Amino acid sequence: MDQFTYEQLKNEIYKRDKMIEYKKNKKTFELPDDVWKEVLSYFRKPIKHLLEPLSYEKLKYYYRLTTTQQLEWFATCIPLEKRKEMMFSRFLKYHHKVRQIDGELNSLINDNHHHTDLKIGDRIYNPRQAWIYIVEGINNMTYRCKMFQAMPSGFDWSVSEQTFAYIVAYRPDEIIAEKVLVPKKGRMMKSEIIQQEDNYIKLAFSEKPSEIDAGMAEAGM
Repeated sequence: MDQFTYEQLKNEIYKRDKMIEYKKNKKTFELPDDVWKEVLSYFRKPIKHLLEPLSYEKLKYYYRLTTTQQLEWFATCIPLEKRKEMMFSRFLKYHHKVRQIDGELNSLINDNHHHTDLKIGDRIYNPRQAWIYIVEGINNMTYRCKMFQAMPSGFDWSVSEQTFAYIVAYRPDEIIAEKVLVPKKGRMMKSEIIQQEDNYIKLAFSEKPSEIDAGMAEAGM
């Protein structure tokens, strides 16, 4: 104790108390979750180079497929390039703020498996859904259809033609929706009428086993 003066000891105690107080009141800098999420979003892969070559109609089509969000109508008085820029902005906002869609978008654009062989009056049925669609109009990327309640009633297998058929009926007078847009992308099955009455039509939607496998793979089954 003799090696320290009273003033030195007093100063050391004062510095120790200050250090304890500093550590006690020390505040660490932490970003709020929403700010941190915003920062990380800018490290996502760019997508604008995927969008720029697309037409305005395809931009709207891919936006509906990738985001499942409602897209309000843009007035045609707005110049086309300006409308495309507005679509770019929507894609980028969704990509950065909601979820990353670069892989999904790239797959959609590179997938050329668009069915364009259906005609007015042809019927569309997807066994994973409960609807039958009848083609009323053909657009660039979609079919404009009337929608009816599907009534599945069995299956059939043709040994000679090696085809599998879904037997499905509907009532043509009971329209669920007048105008429904059905994407051309996805598997479509050929149909034939096997029973027809006043307000009851039974159809056979057929496809080959390879098409069934491809459809299941596309659906992740």
